[in-house]
Amino acid sequence: MSFIIIIVILIEIVFYRYLSSFWQQDLLPYKHAFILFLALFASSCLINYLWLFGVIIGIIIFALIFSQIIYSSYLWIFLLPWIKDMSSQTSSPNFSYKVYGLFIILIIVLILLTIINFFISDYMSLSKVILNATGNNYSIVFPFVIATMVIGNILRIYTMKKIS
Repeated sequence: MSFIIIIVILIEIVFYRYLSSFWQQDLLPYKHAFILFLALFASSCLINYLWLFGVIIGIIIFALIFSQIIYSSYLWIFLLPWIKDMSSQTSSPNFSYKVYGLFIILIIVLILLTIINFFISDYMSLSKVILNATGNNYSIVFPFVIATMVIGNILRIYTMKKIS
C-alpha cells in the first residue's frame, strides 16, 4: 500500500506541474477549486510522508517535493512531450480537462488510501523497508539520493537547452 501511495503522489506532482503552468498564465478554469484541491493534496502528502518516513525525513521529503526539487530532478521527463509541444506552438497551449479531472480524482483516491493506510501499515513502514534493503546504512542512501538529484538536474538543464 505504501508504494501505491508514493506512485499516486508522484503522478499527482506531474499533474500539478502541468496544471500550475496554466494557473500561472491565468488560463486555468475553476482556479479556486484548483487551490482547494492543491491544499488537500499538500495536506495528504504531508500526512503520508510523516506516517511513511517519520517526522524528520517526512518533513525533508515534503519540503523537497513542494520546492520542486524532486520534480526538477526526476519527474520532469514525464512532461517532456508537453514541453516540446508548448515550445513549438505560437499561441497559448491547449488545456486538458482530462488532466484536471484526473488530478481531482487522484487527490480523492489519495485521501482514501491515506485513511486506509493508517489501519494496515505501521508508522515509518517505508523508511524501515528502505533501511532494511540497504542494511540499515544511512551512508548509502543519502549520497545515492543526492547524486541522482544532481545527475537528474544536469540532464534536465542539458535537455531544456536543446529544446529551446
